[in-house]
This record gives sequence, structure tokens and C-alpha cells, in this order.
Amino acid sequence: MKFRKNCIALLLSICSGLAVSKDIPHYGIFVYSNFCISQESGDLYGNRITLRRLTDGDSLIYEYDDGSTKSVVAENLVVNQNSRKITFDIYAEGNLAATISGQLSKDGKKLAVHGLLFDEESTVNLKLVKDLSAAIHQCN
Repeated sequence: MKFRKNCIALLLSICSGLAVSKDIPHYGIFVYSNFCISQESGDLYGNRITLRRLTDGDSLIYEYDDGSTKSVVAENLVVNQNSRKITFDIYAEGNLAATISGQLSKDGKKLAVHGLLFDEESTVNLKLVKDLSAAIHQCN
């Protein structure tokens, strides 16, 4: 009887662990990037998104390259815990504006974004940056 109770308890704990969804963490700073350095010019290319989830709310900084690196604070940021989607608007200098949407992978290691400046029609995959002190790799 004791063996049966232990087996049932083990099965319940395994099943409850499987039922837990991998939500976006409620707190932390998450950097997603495809930045690279040009082999020819030494210039920085790509995009970087920094999602800040702090006790005072969520915010997002979008960095992009248009010959020089620029950064803007996103407006109208929406982070959907259930679908793992984010959307936000940006208003950059030179009357540039865009609504950007993104989908986080289940493991949180990739952010697929659509609507980025200068690449509006494509979906761009940004990888989670784990080591912020690591050198930026050269472009392929």
C-alpha cells in the first residue's frame, strides 16, 4: 500500500511539472540581438532589443543601425504572458515610425520580430544575449 501511494505521489508531481507553462519571467532584463561587426568597415550592423521587466513596469529599448547606431524607447509596449508575444511602437528621428511585433520561443532563447526599421517585411531572429561582456561577432 505504501508503494502504491509513493507511485501515485510521484506521478502527480511529474504531471504537475509538465502542466506548468513557461511564462515570460515577470522580473529581469532580457537582451535579444543580432548585432555583428562588418569585416570590411568595422561598423556595427543589426538590431538589439532590451526588455526590462521591473517592479515599476515593463519597458523596452530598441537599437538599430542606419549608418550609425541609434536607440529609442518603445511606446505602447504590450507583453502577453500567455501567447509569449510582444508588440510595441517606435518613433525615431527623421519621422521614422513602426509597429513591431515579436514572438518569444518556448525556451526564451530567441525572439522572432517583424516590422523592424529598414527590414519591415522580414521576420528577423534575435538571440538572447547571455554574456553582455562578450565581444560582438563578425558578420557573415
